Amino acid sequence: MSPLFSPSTFCSLVCSVALMVTLAGCSSTPSKSAAVVERGYLVIAHGSVHHHDGHPGHHAHHGKHGHPGHVKGQDDPVARDNAPAVDPREEQRSRPWEQSVLKTVAEAEPRLDGPVEVAFGMWDQIAFQRAVDRLAARGVTELRVIPLFVNSNSSVVRGQKYQFGASPAPLAELPGLARVQLPPGLRLVYGQALDESEHLTRILTRRARELSRDPRKEELILVAHGPVSAAENELWLQALQGHADKINAGLAPAAAFAKLHVVSLRDDAEKKVRDEATRQFRAIVSAAAKSGRQALVLPVLIASGGIDRGIGQRLEGLKYRYTGAMIAPDPELANWIADSAMR
Repeated sequence: MSPLFSPSTFCSLVCSVALMVTLAGCSSTPSKSAAVVERGYLVIAHGSVHHHDGHPGHHAHHGKHGHPGHVKGQDDPVARDNAPAVDPREEQRSRPWEQSVLKTVAEAEPRLDGPVEVAFGMWDQIAFQRAVDRLAARGVTELRVIPLFVNSNSSVVRGQKYQFGASPAPLAELPGLARVQLPPGLRLVYGQALDESEHLTRILTRRARELSRDPRKEELILVAHGPVSAAENELWLQALQGHADKINAGLAPAAAFAKLHVVSLRDDAEKKVRDEATRQFRAIVSAAAKSGRQALVLPVLIASGGIDRGIGQRLEGLKYRYTGAMIAPDPELANWIADSAMR
């Protein structure tokens, strides 16, 4: 009886089977257990506009990872049938305040490893939801929220944490805040505001040097928006004082400012609180002039086009130096965004 295969044919069959097994083992199909984490970043800033629906801002940026544009009502989960032809939140992106922020985020973006969105607003759930939906549509599984605010100790940040689920308890001070609906399985990391950041110290130091002519005859005044709460206002003032002290510590003794002051305008508090903050602010500027020194007013505000307009009104009739330079845009702020994103 003759064999079914000749020795050469049998060897060929064995080699073919071995090759098929090898190729199957080298398949590029990932294992189901191998989870790929795609980070996405959402920068939230205050914005310059309060819309008629009570929400203060909106998405205003598509980065290198995003699509070139967005039409309201087209594949938009929150679009409404009776939406206006032009979304006021889209118009907002061209304003100087927002442009300063967008420019800074664009500088930081090349250093980030995922898609980036920017939303403007304090508690604008519509803006936040749109940004989250767009990031989720791009496959993001870990969302990092970067609050571009001067200080974390405020109702703004607390409200946002509740909206994003980073803080479970609703806030008595902000009843009825709408929450952002996160896709199932999306991991959220809500970061910190600028607070005591060395990046902010460096920005303020540079601004102070630009403002100064003879620091030994000058008093530097750091001016911030401030919170509503008196207890949180103390935390703001402590952080501002820390920046002021570091500014002087970084200067040569002969180039240090004669005096340092920190002011919180508390612009969202009740009238008597705002008036008292204005009185204290004017008293500092007036006392500097009486001492023969120049008052330098340095705003610790994210961008121009907001409460900075009221600084001149508050100091009407007094002598001081003020250039109007804000925190943004600035390369050091872009560094802070990149560092916060990757932290």
